Amino acid sequence: MRKFLFAVAITVVSLFGTVRSAEAAFQVEVSIDGGAFQAVGVTTFDSQNASYFFSGPNATISGSLVSNNPGVQTGASLRLGNNVSIKFFAPGNHTVEVVSTQDGFTAPIGTPLLLSSSAGGSIDSTVPATSTITSTYQGVLDQLNTPFGTGNGAVLTPLPGGPLAGSSTPTQSASGSLLNTSTAGLVYTPAVSKNLVPAQTPFALTNILTFSGNVIAGETVGGSFTTTALPTPAPAGLVLALIGAPVLGAGAWVRRRRQVV
Repeated sequence: MRKFLFAVAITVVSLFGTVRSAEAAFQVEVSIDGGAFQAVGVTTFDSQNASYFFSGPNATISGSLVSNNPGVQTGASLRLGNNVSIKFFAPGNHTVEVVSTQDGFTAPIGTPLLLSSSAGGSIDSTVPATSTITSTYQGVLDQLNTPFGTGNGAVLTPLPGGPLAGSSTPTQSASGSLLNTSTAGLVYTPAVSKNLVPAQTPFALTNILTFSGNVIAGETVGGSFTTTALPTPAPAGLVLALIGAPVLGAGAWVRRRRQVV
């Protein structure tokens, strides 16, 4: 067991620990309550780490982005990091969509690639409340290296139809309720979503995350969300490592939220 865990740890380090010489920009856009997508200010630390913050009329959105751009032959990954946080300060029915992207992935090489998405999150309130939140998550690989691409070079964020089914993971969904409580989990189904997608290098990865529901002022939703492109066949240890990473990250996010609340 220890040998297996050590191997998983080495795999995760190899996947997220690459260094790239050329910049590939992170980009984030958000839509609140069905409005037009708006660009979010991104603070880029390097080509593998960034943070973002957005303040809208009904909510603030903040978090981090982590990738291993330009990727390695064992996989490429784009993660909405362990502290994605959407805080509502206007009560009522609200919908928030967060779309993050990065282009310039030059590995893994080959087609098709196994595109995988995994998610975990929670709902938190400063006071016991009654509220229900639904959420969806989906990953996309655009083989024409288009930021916010649908899969074939068209831009996703102005389009209501969503990404191409053949270039994205099947949608993961979750629902959580506060029943006179201050915290509840968001457990996504399926736990991991996979699809074999066409690919060529360079390519872009995009994450699509939505939350909707009837909220109270001060309510917060968030978690950890990852999209990964793996060569086929994917190494079994790598798949297990990537499946576990968002769940562990979401658990850490929940623990931090509980300490703050």
